Amino acid sequence: MGMVKKGLDRRAFLKASGAASLGAAGLGAAALTTNAEAKAERGVVGDGKRAESVEPGVDPIDLVNVLQGNESTRVFSRGNTLPIAAAPFGMAHWTLQSEDDTAFMFQPSHRRLQGLRCTHQLSPWLSDYGQAIFLPFSGDPNPKAESRASSWRPEDAHLHPYSFRLTLARYQADVELVPSERCAVVTAQFADDRPSGFLVEVPHSTDPIETDGKSVLRFKSRTNRGGVPENFANYYVVHFAEPWESCETRAEGESQIAMVRFGNARTGNIRTIEARIATSFISFEQAERNFDCELGTKSLDELRAAAKASWNEYFHRIEAEGGGDRERRTFYSCLYRALLFPRVWHEPDADGKPQHFSAYTGKVVPGVMYADHGYWDVYRAWYPFMSLVYPERLGEILQAWTNAYKEGGWLPQFPAP
Repeated sequence: MGMVKKGLDRRAFLKASGAASLGAAGLGAAALTTNAEAKAERGVVGDGKRAESVEPGVDPIDLVNVLQGNESTRVFSRGNTLPIAAAPFGMAHWTLQSEDDTAFMFQPSHRRLQGLRCTHQLSPWLSDYGQAIFLPFSGDPNPKAESRASSWRPEDAHLHPYSFRLTLARYQADVELVPSERCAVVTAQFADDRPSGFLVEVPHSTDPIETDGKSVLRFKSRTNRGGVPENFANYYVVHFAEPWESCETRAEGESQIAMVRFGNARTGNIRTIEARIATSFISFEQAERNFDCELGTKSLDELRAAAKASWNEYFHRIEAEGGGDRERRTFYSCLYRALLFPRVWHEPDADGKPQHFSAYTGKVVPGVMYADHGYWDVYRAWYPFMSLVYPERLGEILQAWTNAYKEGGWLPQFPAP
């Protein structure tokens, strides 16, 4: 059913966390400086460029460094964060994958990427669930994660909460990902004559990837580490802007793979591939509804502007005064992190009213729901902060915890999901 046995499961993590925190307390304050931390000291921001000063009129969201806290491993944490493109409290998060089959899936010092990943990972100690990986390519790469990886230059990338733009050197492709609350659009412009394509990987899956005509993929990701009903799944629908020439689907090790090919990449001008990806924890039909509500026929520019506006709506609640450029960038980078979790878990029904797949009963029920939230990590600061600055969002989140009590019979200790 897609359950990964490797490592601690959710229940084992909860039991062991108390002892682990006591052990960690004895480590002391190690005076270690990493490359990523050194860049932060020098004012390197999310687009990989060094900024000596903040220009007047710059949106606060553009001061966010999504690479802050990324350089972590199982033996030493420098934040345990991922670079995430998403809407505030978005159901679907999108990150970069440089390592496969590990909760520490991105390392900023690694110069090779295996793809763009839809992730729901709150913490590496809980691991990911319902994930899938996407990669525009050219030529005929081996679909295995390490073999297909492309070099990239983080210092030339533009990584913001509302847009990831980077170049995959191996495939001579300029790629952009723009998120919405439950969906995303991925575009790739190719600069060579090799046939272009788009890879999809569903890790730890036995459910085949299905095709609909010559422009739509559908698949489920059931991957999880326990704590969910047997009928848990994340449903994906991928719409391509143009029909493909061929689509090969097959098992590759423990993963399901789709290799979509569009033929020659150059037809007088640079050829662009566009994939619009919708997700749902309810059904394929709900994923299509989410697609229509959030993506539809909107242009990439419109979707990017909407994603940026969704962040600015939250960021403009606070006006930061005093301090230097470094302090402002640090403040807004931390504010970005504070607005990622818990994630929205509800989806609109046919009438636009919220409904959700219950992780407690396995049924679809009306009402709001949120997931991925560790109370012991946030109760001292995050809840008071939210009650002062974003009380309407906090009210909805608290209603979700009430709904969780009604569905599960108790208030959740660590809803994930």
